[in-house]
Amino acid sequence: MPIMSVPIMLKSVDGRLHVLKEDPVNPAIERPFTLDHLDHVVLRVHDLQKSIAFYQMLGGDVDGERPAGTAVRITDGQTIILQGQPEYVPAKLSAIDHINLNIRAEDIKQVTAYLRANGAELVQEAAEGGDTVRVLDPDRNVIEIRMVRAG
Repeated sequence: MPIMSVPIMLKSVDGRLHVLKEDPVNPAIERPFTLDHLDHVVLRVHDLQKSIAFYQMLGGDVDGERPAGTAVRITDGQTIILQGQPEYVPAKLSAIDHINLNIRAEDIKQVTAYLRANGAELVQEAAEGGDTVRVLDPDRNVIEIRMVRAG
C-alpha cells in the first residue's frame, strides 16, 4: 500500500506554486483496515415525531432507540438516527448538501405525486427523462430521491 505524502506549498512572487518539502503522513504506520460501508447518519431534529413520520413516509422503518437517538432503518445496514433536540434550529446553510436515497419505482412522476400528496416540500423536480427529485425534510435537510432503473 503506498504511503501518502502531503506537499507543503508556497506561493512565490512570480505567482507559481513551489513545493518546499513533502511531509509523509505517518510513514511508519500502514492503514490496518479497509472501509466497509456507511452504517448510519445522525441528524439533529427539532420535532422528533414529525421527522419520524417524514422518514416513514419515505419507506423507512423505525428500528428503536439507540444511545444517539431514534433509529430509522433505510435498508439492512443503513440507518438514519434522528436525535430529538427541541431547541435545535437548523442552520441557514448546512454542512450537508444533501442525502441521497435510491428507490425502486416505475415512474418518477408517480413518485413526485406521492411526495406532494404526503406534504413533502419539493425543491427540485425531475428533469424531462430524469430520475431524481429533491425534497426538504422537516428540518430543511435536502433529501435527494433517485429512482434506480432496472437493467
